[in-house]
Amino acid sequence: MRVSETLDLNIPDDDLHVDRLERYLAKKIERFRKRVFGKVLQEIEAKKLEEAKGRVSCREKVPRYLFTRLGLIRFERHKVKYKDKGRFGFLLDDVLGV
Repeated sequence: MRVSETLDLNIPDDDLHVDRLERYLAKKIERFRKRVFGKVLQEIEAKKLEEAKGRVSCREKVPRYLFTRLGLIRFERHKVKYKDKGRFGFLLDDVLGV
């Protein structure tokens, strides 16, 4: 699996003080890390849903929050119906063990 994400920075040319630059970069990098984590979760789910085609049927997307080392991550995952078990669940949650 390959995930690609880009971080664009608009660093002001004036008043480049190291403290302000450090705060700016820390804030942008924190948001970027969370965005990458969310994208990785989406890719995992897409791959696992493809592998489970015919055994599960997708329903609506449902939001979830995870407390991680990167902080609070919000993402959406599909509710699925497991055809062989006749029950509903979240394939991504099952794969991740949460």
